[in-house]
Amino acid sequence: MKLMQTRVQPRRLNSQNRTRARGGRCGVNSRRACRRQLSSCIELATCGKKSRNRLESFSNDPIGFAAGDANLYRYVGNGPTTKTDPSGLAETDDRPSSPGNAPLGDSDQELEAIINGHIDTARADARNLGLVGSAAGNYISRQVYLSLGANRDGTGYYNPFGIEIARTTHLEYHLQYVLGGTSKMNDIPFGNSIYRNTPTGPWDGNFPAYRAPVAVGAVDHTIAPTISVSGVLMGTDKWGHFMQQGYWLYKLNRDGMLARTEINTFSRWLEGDPRLRTTAQQGRKYLVLAKMMSGGEVDRFGYYGAYSTGVASCGDVDANRLGFHFYRAIENNPWGFSFSAKPYPQMNEGLNPSRYMPGVELNER
Repeated sequence: MKLMQTRVQPRRLNSQNRTRARGGRCGVNSRRACRRQLSSCIELATCGKKSRNRLESFSNDPIGFAAGDANLYRYVGNGPTTKTDPSGLAETDDRPSSPGNAPLGDSDQELEAIINGHIDTARADARNLGLVGSAAGNYISRQVYLSLGANRDGTGYYNPFGIEIARTTHLEYHLQYVLGGTSKMNDIPFGNSIYRNTPTGPWDGNFPAYRAPVAVGAVDHTIAPTISVSGVLMGTDKWGHFMQQGYWLYKLNRDGMLARTEINTFSRWLEGDPRLRTTAQQGRKYLVLAKMMSGGEVDRFGYYGAYSTGVASCGDVDANRLGFHFYRAIENNPWGFSFSAKPYPQMNEGLNPSRYMPGVELNER
């Protein structure tokens, strides 16, 4: 069956379309009702406002907007760039209608085996070192981050200056190794994805994280593979956020450099949420913290989102926050905690709509 393709142009935010949703469910006269339906990192304090304190209850978040329609917003200040996202956290296409996504089998068992295997290894090391209490929890969390959340050398490619860029995290690498080529992972080519009309080349594009070594045509652009966890489609990049930026939030909070009330704001800053409002002092603080945690790689607002991909993903923001609670759970129960995969609708960008920069052109089928 031939698929119909419709280009969706970004809309300028105004009072007429601010809360418009498919089918006329929401409009300018029903913003409160729409706000109850739509879980977003803009209107609400977090993308999954309920259950922000307990890892176990995230599967019960009432995520609305399930039709999969995208919210598009205009935003200024993004010109041509030459940098590339060092973590390779390009966006994904996690719609059920995308070719190959519908029949994906769940990868819960593989995900749990990978994560719990590394927790067990770190736990054994902590026991051998004689660590107890919070010292054991902190050590295990740190080791899990290093083994799963840090960038893995050799997973990216080299630019003309001999610098490896677009690396993935260790967890993303393990998922690709275990699930790649099976019925549980769909590596959608960029040219077939929802982002296929987004300009990305060196002469016509703004968003460098999509670029491959030779950016000539859509076939050379990159996009994260899609997997299914407990029936929810999501990109493997969400688990990179979960393990990497989740640890950053945990460590900064544990060390007293980031208050619990700032966790969502800082995560939105990393993602480049175009409707985030921070003071100049906050911006300077977040830049210092981001540089410190990334080893100097993060050098601006939105480096892990809107700057590199043109997408400020609420799914990424929530993945960061879920990762924060994951590491907190390890610290609180270092000898007994075990990761269990659950439905995380917050990690699906169709259920948890993103914000887009000018020039990002989405295609609906």
